[in-house]
Order: sequence, then structure tokens, then C-alpha cells
Amino acid sequence: MLHVLNDKVYGVCDEGTLVRFELDDPRLPVVQVIAFHQPDVLEPRKLYLVESLGKLYMVFHYGDLIQSERRHVTTSFLVYMFNFSALAFEGVRDFEGHAFFVGDGNSWSIPASTIPGITNSIYFTDDHWDWPMYPRGAYEGPPPHSLPILVTPPIRLD
Repeated sequence: MLHVLNDKVYGVCDEGTLVRFELDDPRLPVVQVIAFHQPDVLEPRKLYLVESLGKLYMVFHYGDLIQSERRHVTTSFLVYMFNFSALAFEGVRDFEGHAFFVGDGNSWSIPASTIPGITNSIYFTDDHWDWPMYPRGAYEGPPPHSLPILVTPPIRLD
């Protein structure tokens, strides 16, 4: 997962290590470790980076596999905000009036007050997409009938 904040490109590794890509010289890009994963946090099923109000958040997504139904269900989230002064993640319980929309390669936030019915919560639509459809990794995406449908009022981002 990559995210751009203040003209810098950040990424998160599978285990939760935050890195920054130094792209000043395109022939010699440098990856700098900014913060290691949270030692007290179990490995999540998925990780997301979200920018909100100029702050960088890491969302740990936990779930269980329901083998008989060939899908995962979400059990919980843990959310941390990165403190650039301390170079460490801090736990959060409130998104300052914003809703987080998380997905594979595309996570963002909006003020919850802009859409009726949206709350200070996490929303996502791709919870079950990572089940392999074919053996040996030949995955072509979910069948059309299993694509999630997200219906929202028009969203205006300024």
C-alpha cells in the first residue's frame, strides 16, 4: 500500500513497517524505514494507509476465514496515527469527524458530515476478494456476480 502525503511517498510493508521512498534521483531511488511495526500488534489480514487532515493513519484489518463459505469476515480494526515528531505510531479511537474508506490500493477519508448517514467509522467493500479462485496463483479476479456493489450519494471532494 502506497500513499502520498506532503509531496512524499510512503508505503507500508505486510507486517506494518512504514517506509518512505526518496525519489530525488530517479536512477537511484532510496527506501528509508521510518518506523517498524507495532510490537504489541498481531499480524493483520490487511493493512491500509489513510491520510486525513494532514495526518497519516495505519489501519490494521483483522478477520477470520469461513472455510465452508470461501470468504473472510471482519472481526476488528486497530488504527494508529503516525507521529512524525516522535517517529512512532500512536493508537487512536476517534477520526476527528471523518469517515475512512479503505480498499486495496485506494484509501481515503472525507468529513462524515458531508454525507447523511455516514459516521466517524471505517467503510470498505473488498473484504472477500483475496480468496484464490484458481490453483497455483492464476487468479483473474472474482467472478462478476461476486463483485461488491457500493451505492453512495454523489461525493464531492474539494
